[in-house]
Amino acid sequence: MVYKAIQECSMDARKTMARSVFLAGGLTMLPGFAERLREELAALLPPAVQPKVHASPYRYHAAYLGACVLANSSGVQEMSLTREEFNRDGGKLLRPWIL
Repeated sequence: MVYKAIQECSMDARKTMARSVFLAGGLTMLPGFAERLREELAALLPPAVQPKVHASPYRYHAAYLGACVLANSSGVQEMSLTREEFNRDGGKLLRPWIL
């Protein structure tokens, strides 16, 4: 999934994206997770692109903290769907958000 997300970026941004992989969530706390992800990305990416996986010791709460920041930001209304919008247009509105 990480590799696919990198490949979806423009050619100019791929190297930067590969060097900016940040882990979040409890499952990323598994021993060796960050190292294995880095190794698997390195095997998939060209040799000139060395991935960097950032693994904060606080990543268990990172997704929650990010959601809190997003919920309190001024642009959250533009990124939100109302129940009426979803009921009217359904999954068509979600397609741009799916990788």
